Amino acid sequence: MSVTLVDKSEEIAGVIRLNEDQMPSEGSVLCELVAISKGQADFRLYAPDFVLDEGSDLSCLRRIADIRGASDDFVHEYFEEETEERYLKHYIGHYEFFNVLWVEWKDGVAYRKALGRVFKEVWEAQALEEVGLVLG
Repeated sequence: MSVTLVDKSEEIAGVIRLNEDQMPSEGSVLCELVAISKGQADFRLYAPDFVLDEGSDLSCLRRIADIRGASDDFVHEYFEEETEERYLKHYIGHYEFFNVLWVEWKDGVAYRKALGRVFKEVWEAQALEEVGLVLG
């Protein structure tokens, strides 16, 4: 199950895929994320059945377009034969992100709670710190 990540300003920051045995609680949950790698995709190149969780969520696509400087008027002027999703994917094109782990610490050992992606621009705008990580 995927859920939307938001930053401290309540702006969409990415998505995270919860472990199957987790049920999302009501309301917001503070989570500590650790970047494990950079990734990229080009929404224009993939077949329609290729799905990144954020690529099938209009709210995420709108946020990425907004980060890239698209005005609301521009984004909503898509051609009638195109769905808004297809139009936004074409507008965004090349998409960069950080693969992240949601971790929980116990006795100095980090345990993975979930895996996700954070939009590159959002991740780089955060106050980041380097950590040593031992996964349990």
